[in-house]
Amino acid sequence: MINHIKISNVICLASYIVLIGLFLVSCKSTTVNIDTISASSSLSPSNKYKLLELDAFGNTYLLTNKNVLQKFDENNKLLFEYSFNRQGQISRVDARNPQKILVYLQEFQNIVFLDNTLSVIKTLNLESLGYWAINNVALSNDNFIWIYDPNVHQLIKINENGQRVLQSNELIQDNISDAFVTRIMVDNNKVYLACENQIICFNQFGQFDKVLPLVYDKIQLFNNQLLFLKDKTISRQSLKVEYLFEENDVIHTSTKALIGFKLSKEGKLFLLEAAGLTHTQL
Repeated sequence: MINHIKISNVICLASYIVLIGLFLVSCKSTTVNIDTISASSSLSPSNKYKLLELDAFGNTYLLTNKNVLQKFDENNKLLFEYSFNRQGQISRVDARNPQKILVYLQEFQNIVFLDNTLSVIKTLNLESLGYWAINNVALSNDNFIWIYDPNVHQLIKINENGQRVLQSNELIQDNISDAFVTRIMVDNNKVYLACENQIICFNQFGQFDKVLPLVYDKIQLFNNQLLFLKDKTISRQSLKVEYLFEENDVIHTSTKALIGFKLSKEGKLFLLEAAGLTHTQL
């Protein structure tokens, strides 16, 4: 009788331990799932971002210091991401067409096109298409590709097979300095080459228009205006005239150092700081 009671107690104790174990495993699993949802629903404070872009629908694209491109909605919810760790460092992202996002990896001269889920559509290698040492590219308004070829000093529009659609005159023959092109920008059917100390302007057919002075690194073209960051202040300059707006025509002054900024067509100003992304309505 005593042995029977002891065996029964042992069985009950074992069952109790198993139930506790199952409960703890269940709690652990729930915690992992909650953490995963939390991490994928907002900007991660563990990431450091170095590039900001916008598309036509108000989505933001951030490039982490680990070479991961992330897409967020207007509430900073992470929608998709794509890692370029094995493909070289990203030097340019053009997200104006959210269905055909252009990513340029200058080190290997590769252009990667992504769809709206950041899935690869197509990859092009400029060297294999006959272009060398291209340091910057951009998507044209008609979904071709603008490149600047420093070897022949020309702005060139190509298709996805590398065939020339349009090209400018050789700038060097027109006594136009084309020192290192840092960015190609498209705005209102015009194309702009941002160089070290100037902007070279072209019409939609790739023909030279004029040269404007440039003394700021972080800039954005927006409706025939040049937005620029100086210290912690974002101001603007008209591209229709060649002088600055009045000094009090400042669109924003930040209390923190800015890594980058973008203004949307709805007047929402996105500010990329070391701590993350914020925005304000102008």
